[in-house]
Amino acid sequence: MAGIFISYRRDDSGGEARRIWEGLARRFGADQVFIDSVTLEPGEDFVKAIHQKVAFCDVVVAVIGPGWLDSAGADGRRRLDDPEDWVRVELAAALEHGIRLVPALVRGARLPDAGALPEPLAALTNHQAIALRPATFERDVERLGAGLARRLPGTGLAAWWLALITRRHRAVDPLSLQRPEAVWRALGFLLVMLLIGEILRMPAGPVTGPWSRHAGYLAIAVVSGAVEWLAVGAALHLGMRALGGHAPFQASIAVFCFLSAWLPLIALSQAPVWGLKIPVTQAMADIAWDPADGVETVAEFVAALGTFGTVRLVASFLVASALWLTLLTSVFAALRTLHGLRGPRALAAFGLGLAAGVLFVGLFYAPMLGGIYAALGLRAP
Repeated sequence: MAGIFISYRRDDSGGEARRIWEGLARRFGADQVFIDSVTLEPGEDFVKAIHQKVAFCDVVVAVIGPGWLDSAGADGRRRLDDPEDWVRVELAAALEHGIRLVPALVRGARLPDAGALPEPLAALTNHQAIALRPATFERDVERLGAGLARRLPGTGLAAWWLALITRRHRAVDPLSLQRPEAVWRALGFLLVMLLIGEILRMPAGPVTGPWSRHAGYLAIAVVSGAVEWLAVGAALHLGMRALGGHAPFQASIAVFCFLSAWLPLIALSQAPVWGLKIPVTQAMADIAWDPADGVETVAEFVAALGTFGTVRLVASFLVASALWLTLLTSVFAALRTLHGLRGPRALAAFGLGLAAGVLFVGLFYAPMLGGIYAALGLRAP
């Protein structure tokens, strides 16, 4: 999980920030609470880590001491007025991304007025602050932790799935994405999501017969779906890198696999057409290798629909389309943040990668897979 990010100034509240980290780490685990002095490894890219961690976290705790507002740099200028000041960058990013922000006031500090803050931080005053008093510091940190616990995801597969749906890429820890164990975990998660999705699609699918036959088609569908998913993920990564992205391949693939959490919901969107034997979100391989057969099958189905069947089909199609759009938006936000791209360049890179992935699957992989099915005398699952 991405967890909690602690923002602070070393010369203003470094000691208090460390004590807050210790208290929250005891409650949530050290891997769930980020503070640069502890979390970052020696030699790690500080700039990239801070940008990614803020954008991916669930909560930012802004530790504000008496000197936080007027802290000045070597040139005598107020640090908050410098667009490159790290505290300003961290909090502005949290506000921009709509991340929950908790001002933690230490040593009697007060929350600044909006007019005293630079424009990107003015909305900080809209967030409820918590005072951590010297005499009751540990107890106040416990109170802070209890409040955050109600907002953070739990543990287990179901909680992890729900966090990915509700928080999307913010449920993922960007600093662990490129580790081998994270990639293997992401691949396992993808297989589970594909399996659940295929099971949910079966009542709407064209396959009939005993369960043993279903299981065979299920295995083929999961494996082929995983290959398609990874191919599109690789294409998206290459598209982002082609236009200046800097994230490693493992990180792109891992986050893309984790966002497959949306696939069971997309499959469930076919519930209105269960029993009609033609899925709304038909796999690309079903029609790409034999378009004539696909068109004929759909034509026969539409002719027999009737009014009620048409309503069911349209409703299912609209829900599935909305969910696919949400999934693509989530993937775009995750890859844009990971690769450090913004604006039109990020959109162009994502479009380039998505087009390349769809073309690869539609023009190469799906026909190849369809040929294998045909050689074995099977219909695409």
